Amino acid sequence: VISCTSRDGNIVKTVSVTATKIRLVSASLDTDALEIVHYDQDEIAYTLVPQDAQLTGAVWSSGNDSVLSVDQSGHITALGVGQTNVTLTLTDSFGKQIVLSAGVTVTPVRVTDVTVSAEEVNMRIGTSRDVTAAVVPTNADNQNISWSVSAPSVVQMTETAPGKVHLTGLQAGSAVLSATSQDGGITREIGVNVFGSLAVSAEPRFTVNTAGHD
Repeated sequence: VISCTSRDGNIVKTVSVTATKIRLVSASLDTDALEIVHYDQDEIAYTLVPQDAQLTGAVWSSGNDSVLSVDQSGHITALGVGQTNVTLTLTDSFGKQIVLSAGVTVTPVRVTDVTVSAEEVNMRIGTSRDVTAAVVPTNADNQNISWSVSAPSVVQMTETAPGKVHLTGLQAGSAVLSATSQDGGITREIGVNVFGSLAVSAEPRFTVNTAGHD
């Protein structure tokens, strides 16, 4: 109630004012489908019609918490590779509900390069060396690397751990060791040279005089 009074204190006019709640007619998300890279973050916004509709609730949820998390501001974080939905449930002051949903695809972090611990390995017959390789970036979802050697008669290759091989020189010659990422097929080559064994002299380093003395 609003009352207007004169300067002498007499009430001139009284007006009753009733606040009116504004109903929610419709709503929409700013996207129906979203693609995001694993570990990245993004945000989904919504629009109300009318814009000043009064809400009593706006609840966000993820269809798969292992793939995607969402907070109550619509901020999403990609937790795992896969597909899911993000749902927003709006409730206005009259109890009307509108449910909105967007599909989200989380894609893997792709391999962009492969690094190796050496570009060339020199060794002799019967000796061994270890060589390692790793994908770039370090948080790529597929870390797998396959190995091959062009001349297995020259150098023996044994995988001892993910991204690691043990080389043994078998005979003099040259070979190419290749490390290839499973994701993207990126290959790095390492030259391997095997040399002959060091010659060991059989000659004695000193002599013993066994002749008698006068």
